Amino acid sequence: MKKNFLFAVFFISLLVMSSLSCSKSSDSNTGGYGSGGGGGGGAIAPTPVSILPMSYSPSSLTVKVGTVVKWTNTDNTAHTVTSNDAVTFNSGTINYPGTYSYTTVTTGTFPYHCTIHGVTMAGTLIVTP
Repeated sequence: MKKNFLFAVFFISLLVMSSLSCSKSSDSNTGGYGSGGGGGGGAIAPTPVSILPMSYSPSSLTVKVGTVVKWTNTDNTAHTVTSNDAVTFNSGTINYPGTYSYTTVTTGTFPYHCTIHGVTMAGTLIVTP
């Protein structure tokens, strides 16, 4: 009986540790969730963009400097989120159901695309003061 109980505790511990390690997202450049916000003192949720089959939703997004934009791959295919200059932001490969976050640092219009699927899969990030 005691042996079965110890086995059950060990097994449950493994499951808990496994689920904790699997729940970590592949976010990068996520610092500053609270930056750019006013008052309140609480963290501001990132602005979401969904990565769909061959598109981003919304395809055009306007945010203020300091906003965290978070792309989530909802497609079963790998994608990237890469600014057209490949310097401003570049997610690298985002596998399903991975995410990529970028904190906006300067104003401007930043067209981006998926380097795997080319400019036919494109979006625009517009950053205002």
